[in-house]
Amino acid sequence: MEIEKLPDNLIAYKCRAEIATDAYSFALNNSKHIWVFKVKRMEKGIPDVVVTFKSELSLEKLKEKMSKIEDAHVMYESLNLKEEYNGERIALKVEIQKEYSKDIQLAFLQNTIEIVEKGNYTRDDVFGFKKNFFELFPNDYVDLFRVFNRLFGSKNEYLPKAKKYMDFLKRYSYEETMNKIYL
Repeated sequence: MEIEKLPDNLIAYKCRAEIATDAYSFALNNSKHIWVFKVKRMEKGIPDVVVTFKSELSLEKLKEKMSKIEDAHVMYESLNLKEEYNGERIALKVEIQKEYSKDIQLAFLQNTIEIVEKGNYTRDDVFGFKKNFFELFPNDYVDLFRVFNRLFGSKNEYLPKAKKYMDFLKRYSYEETMNKIYL
């Protein structure tokens, strides 16, 4: 049996993924372009993984492919050349992120709650939430993102939490809300 030789034009990449299945999904969807694919758990007890692989595709082309995969946002935000990888996530559209009014932000969150309460949401609703959240909110609103993102998977557990966040956010700033919830 002859072993296939790797192409000469491969570039080494590295990124993080929220869970290993996100990384494997990306690899399977792009198997014609992925070589020497490895997944390693970051720390015991957390699901995050570090992914290394080689591809002939450019960084921009890989990010374009990742942007089309549901739940690949961590990979998209952290993908870099292996030698330049630092583990940091670069927000999706930092360079064009706009300042949105609190009313627009609250309406977006309220709409998310209403969609989940009705129970008739689709995968497009989930993906749309993830994409739009980071366009509407600063990148450091991670706790808020986690609560509302988890609504789609665990309505009974996270709906009361989301409503509590909404109640506080209507009256206080984000920082004051976090202090009231966590202190």
